[in-house]
Amino acid sequence: MIKPLVVISAALACVFGAAFAAGAAPVTWRDAMGRDVALRLPAARIVSLAPSATETLFALGADALVVGVSRHCDYPVAAKLKPKLGDFNVPDLPKIIAAAPDVVLFTEFAKAADLAGLEHAGIAALVLPARSVDNVLESIASLGALTGRTASAAKLAREIGAALAEVGGRLAGVAEAARPRVYVEVDGPQRLYAVGPGSFMDDIVRLAGGRNVFSDRSDAYFPVAAAEVIAANPDIVLIDYPFAYKVGMSKRPGWDAVAAVRNGRIYDGTDYDIIVFNRPGPRIARALREIAALLHPELFRK
Repeated sequence: MIKPLVVISAALACVFGAAFAAGAAPVTWRDAMGRDVALRLPAARIVSLAPSATETLFALGADALVVGVSRHCDYPVAAKLKPKLGDFNVPDLPKIIAAAPDVVLFTEFAKAADLAGLEHAGIAALVLPARSVDNVLESIASLGALTGRTASAAKLAREIGAALAEVGGRLAGVAEAARPRVYVEVDGPQRLYAVGPGSFMDDIVRLAGGRNVFSDRSDAYFPVAAAEVIAANPDIVLIDYPFAYKVGMSKRPGWDAVAAVRNGRIYDGTDYDIIVFNRPGPRIARALREIAALLHPELFRK
């Protein structure tokens, strides 16, 4: 969990309630890569290279503090108007340094060389966790503290928590064996990539009442052979990348043996918002409801 080391309790409420605004004294944060990062709070100039962090800053009303974003930061629309300082995982270090931010925000895809380059320039770099719904709530708390928007962060977390509770309540009576087995494909069709445990999408599938057919793998994302997917025989397939749709998947050689194909339970960007599903940000309640409705339509009919 990413939080100031001065905060003793692991409860998010304690993170929200901590008094960070007093000052000029630096606070040490332990980030998602196990690094200790010293920051003066609240931050006045922030570069966010992670679309999820950018969304969260806007949701907290801290958008005026954002002096630069990545080219992938596309929500809300106003985020597109911020200066572009590189790609999600390829920052433009000279431009970032010239922007003189107090802190640069990354997620766990950050490269050690980029973090070191910023540190060498005297700029703090903070890596936010992004592997689970809990991580999203932790990051909201962290960004609330970072920007002095703890009340807004608490409100946003309560709203997300209410959505989690509502979906969980509807699924409470569904036995584990009755939960559909799900295959999430994040890239293809020439080379297939699947979602494994320790990923945000795997956590959403679990909370939405599904079981990942590749939950026994060790990697969050990994290449997979078509034969492995056919053998896994998922009940539901979620295609999570643009320009590859369910009609094409149903025509892959041998895939007519897959339960999801036989029963017409392949879903793509025409059925749910793929951006929200793979972005660990403040719209997770929407992602959770959309996936839960696909997995359990009988429980989530409008």
